[in-house]
Amino acid sequence: MNGKFWGNVALCAVVLAGGMVAVSKISASSGIIELLVPPVQLSEFMQENKDTIELGGVRIRVRENDNLVDAVFAVDNRGEQDIRGIEILCSFYDADGTYQGRSKWATHDTVTAGNRGVFSFTTEQYMGKAVVSSDCQITGAEIAKAPLITVHRGTVGHDTDAGADAGGH
Repeated sequence: MNGKFWGNVALCAVVLAGGMVAVSKISASSGIIELLVPPVQLSEFMQENKDTIELGGVRIRVRENDNLVDAVFAVDNRGEQDIRGIEILCSFYDADGTYQGRSKWATHDTVTAGNRGVFSFTTEQYMGKAVVSSDCQITGAEIAKAPLITVHRGTVGHDTDAGADAGGH
């Protein structure tokens, strides 16, 4: 029994353990969708602020001819801090309530404290004709911080009084 033998034994043990984990996951799931689509998870910031940051409205329209999806979201920020980096996840369902897929939209625009931000997107994606409803939620956001660099712009062109005191033109 040399090192090659024990290496093969260890490799077989790892493959067997992986197979056992896979079988237990498959047997515990209720269907293929649950296996392939991870559950929706809110960011830590959204978990702490889900009562003050909400979707105020959602409108999703599918242009059937060119596979474009127009999505408009209204985000209400009733909190005391400006927010940005907003991520919105929508799950789509058919008339029977069967899951048909997901889409995610993100914006880096800022929604100031106590206000509503409206964001519109047009994305090219396939969405089946069976989709009749959606369930959307904000899954992520962050506090909007002041920019690190601020650009101050001076006057453009020549100042007519420049240098007049020093004998200029």
